[in-house]
Parts: sequence; structure tokens; C-alpha cells
Amino acid sequence: MVPGDIFTPFTNLSCGLLMAWQYSGTNQKSAVELDQLAKIQMDPLYDSKDLADPELSASFHTTPYTQHWKTADHRTIDIFSESFASPEMIDAYKEINALPREPGDDLECVVAGLMVWSDSTHLTNFGDASMWPFYLFLANQSKYARCKPSAWACHHVAYILTLPDNFQEIYMSHFGKPATGETYTHCKRELYQGVWDLLLDKKFMHAYRYSADYPEKQVIYLSACSCPQCLIKKTDLPKMGMSRNMRRHIRKTQVDDDIRRRHIAAAHRLIFEKGVSVDGDRVKALLNEFSYVPTYNAFSDCLHEFGVNFFKLLLVDLLHEFELGVWKAIFTHLLRILYAASGQGIQELNKSYCAVPPLGRGTIHKFNRNAFAMKRLAARNF
Repeated sequence: MVPGDIFTPFTNLSCGLLMAWQYSGTNQKSAVELDQLAKIQMDPLYDSKDLADPELSASFHTTPYTQHWKTADHRTIDIFSESFASPEMIDAYKEINALPREPGDDLECVVAGLMVWSDSTHLTNFGDASMWPFYLFLANQSKYARCKPSAWACHHVAYILTLPDNFQEIYMSHFGKPATGETYTHCKRELYQGVWDLLLDKKFMHAYRYSADYPEKQVIYLSACSCPQCLIKKTDLPKMGMSRNMRRHIRKTQVDDDIRRRHIAAAHRLIFEKGVSVDGDRVKALLNEFSYVPTYNAFSDCLHEFGVNFFKLLLVDLLHEFELGVWKAIFTHLLRILYAASGQGIQELNKSYCAVPPLGRGTIHKFNRNAFAMKRLAARNF
């Protein structure tokens, strides 16, 4: 039986869905309860639309708008809070409504803001069972409703496969030597982009093309540059915050152009036709200056013709890059220094953490009493 024939044993889809309810959840539901549920649904007074949450529906905004604050001294300050009130959303809304319409087409044209996230998730307290999901939020929904688990605003899109545990054995059986770290990372990138290539299928492209005509560092690799959206070198990080640094950020914006695509294609040929190593000098000479990787990007392949610059799709993930990355490594190093110095340094550190009072609803949380333990807590606990 193929997935499309899953309801074949039943008279119709409605009967199949009722039976799916019967055999899901608790096993204490009887045939009498099933008949009672069916009678309720057949009642002429029953309307499934009444079950929709009006408050939840009101949290969606299909028409973007701007917000301003008029101060006491008669100044007007722009307020940036929600995604659907951002300048980008307003520009996209104006763009799609300026497109020519079919005769008789009086339907409202709206922008659906798709926010895609991905993060590997550890499933158990013991063992190494994990999954790597893609999940999607709609930017049209208010963040104050979207952040509530009860809103069911998160939609699972797909689950990324991971490289098998015996990857090194498989690699050695083909090439006679273990894969380097760079090769392993390259294979993970290829797998990641392969999943996205499946998601951006013909149906998606049809919807994208005719509706407007218009979450992971696996996408690119930062070698010489520090930002996924510009070409500022890591050596220029001390200049961060300066006015000329901001001008340089705008002037050196990353662009998905034909030159980038030719570099990626050339690097691909070197690796898969000439047998050059993924981190070989010839590959680095092509890619390192712009922090590229020798992997075809699914967003670039599918959306490049519409003028989409996939670099603008990337957000800086402060949680994983700084709070659980750079800062956690620094904090661990500081703790080792205190431990090596002996004395009461560790106790004084814990005392200092506990002395910091909470601030606001989420600005500063109450710290754990034993920060030195570094238990598996959230990033805010450090």
C-alpha cells in the first residue's frame, strides 16, 4: 500500500479520520463513544468553523503597517517590533499588489512571511538519540502569540537525515583512508542542501512563481569573514561599531551573483573530477576570499532567477554562536583559571552571580546558585 492509499480500507476519508481518532491517544475509547462523536458531527447545528479560536485568528496580520511614537517634544520615532510591520514586509506587500492582475481577479494579494528554523535536538537524558527538524513559523502572526506553546504556531516541515554512525567505515571502504574533518563537514553540507532541494520542489516553485512572480550556518562557511551577510574580514573585528565599519558593511554586502556561482561550479569540478581535496589549496584559492563553500546552494539554484539573494535569508544565531559557543568557552576557561588558583575564587563567583537581581520579564533571569557546575541549563543561566 502506498501512502496515498492509506484510507483505501474505509468507505471515505471522513470514516478513515474517525477511526484514526478512535485508535489514537488513550485506548479506553469505546465504539459507543465513536458513534456519539459521529452523531455530533452529523448534527445540522454543528459547524467546524465555530471551533476556530477567534483570538488566535486575530493575531495574524495580512496587511502590514507602520508604528510611530510621538514624543512630548513633538518628535516622531519609528517603532520596530513585529515582522509584519517591518520595512521589508511593507515593500514586498507594495510590490505584489503592483503586479498586473488577471481580468476579474479581485482577490486580496498578501505576503506570507515564512520563518524557517532548524536545530539538532537531543531526545534523551541518557544515550545519543537525536533528531534534526526543520520547523516553520509565520511572520504574519504576532510574536506575543507565536511564542506561546498553546498557540501551536510551530509547524514541522521535515527532518534532516544525519550521516550514519559508520560513515568512516563506509568512506574507508571506498577510498582506503578515513575522511578528514573537512570532508565530513562537506558531506553534512551536501546532505543539508539535498534536503532543501527536495523541499523546494515543483509545487513550491509553482506557488512561488505564480503567487508573487517575484536556519543554519551549514549553508555557508565563514573562513576569512565574520558575518554571513558581508565581506568584512575577521581581522577588522576591532573596528566593530565605528561609523566607517557600518559603511564598509553596506559596501561589502555578500551577493549571490553569477561570479559566485561560477566559483562554486569550478570548485565542484576540482573536487569531483580532478580529485582535489575539499580543503586543498586550489579550492581555497577559489573560495576562501569570500567565505564560500564548494556546495551548491538549494536556495540559489531555485530562487536565483527571481533575483533572491539567499545571503539575506541568513540570521546571526546569537544563542549558538555566542552564548553557547564563544561565551561558554570563555566562561569554561575562566573557571579553570579560578580552579587552578585555588582559594575561594569559585565560591566568590557563585556569590557574585547570586547577587545579580532579576530585571524585567526576560532581560536578566535569576541565576543558578551554582554557576560553576555548568549543568545542562539554558544559555541565560551563565
